Amino acid sequence: MHEERSDKPSESIDKFAEYTFFAENTQTLADRRQAATQIYIGVNTAIFGLIGFLTEAANMSGDSLPLLTGPLFAVGTFVCIVWDRTICRYRHLINWRFEQLMAMEKELPGSYRMFCREWEAYFSPEAANKKIAFSSLERWLPIVVIGLYIAYGAAFIF
Repeated sequence: MHEERSDKPSESIDKFAEYTFFAENTQTLADRRQAATQIYIGVNTAIFGLIGFLTEAANMSGDSLPLLTGPLFAVGTFVCIVWDRTICRYRHLINWRFEQLMAMEKELPGSYRMFCREWEAYFSPEAANKKIAFSSLERWLPIVVIGLYIAYGAAFIF
């Protein structure tokens, strides 16, 4: 048996309770996004630490050094690409949720419409030109780390 779904909200649902649940759930999602970024930073730190340790401990130079560190640079770059994709997915999902929350606020009589006001002040096209969003800065982290892998890799090869 399939339950019929509708885009129209049911009158039997407490709109404020649904809004509260959705807002809290969106915050949990944002927290998971931050935790994911911390994990990727930790993984990349460990890779750079391992490269430094192996380079120092092996006391290698010449042709053997790139053979030892090359795979680690490749793994680190791959980790950064996955990290970037993860950030993008979270960003799209959280943006969608904010759109839903703003639509829900319009249905709540007497609502202060906090998410609508926040979007207007910080994320609307007019406001976005004046400010740098956190998600934009976060998006640059994997790119910067990939640049570090390339720079260090080139230094080890040449």
